[in-house]
Amino acid sequence: MLLVSAFNSDFEALRDRNHSAHAKRRFVADLKARLECGFDALDVRIIEARSNLDYERLSENFEVLNFDLAPIQRFRIRLDRELVGWRHGVAHGEPPDLSALDINNHIDFTGHLLIVVADGFQSAMLERM
Repeated sequence: MLLVSAFNSDFEALRDRNHSAHAKRRFVADLKARLECGFDALDVRIIEARSNLDYERLSENFEVLNFDLAPIQRFRIRLDRELVGWRHGVAHGEPPDLSALDINNHIDFTGHLLIVVADGFQSAMLERM
């Protein structure tokens, strides 16, 4: 799935050249080099968080990295509403409604979510050793 990252510039070139016959031939001609590329050829923008690492973006990244998304499923709504939603509101000048906030619960949730994401990376590394 990381080939999506390696092919990113080629995909953009196809689009920029309106999928012309010449662009398609160039794409195919470069195919072998891309299939045999190393990690240095990857376009990290494909898995960057950007401004909001919401559930949709996190699931796209997990798919590209071939990570198991199942452990993250239970955090989906709270991740988007609480973490990403609050951050988005603050970034756009809207104070979040913190009237019912249990700060200890929020910190525990955030810490636990980070541990689950880190475990996904660690598991993937161990599987590939």
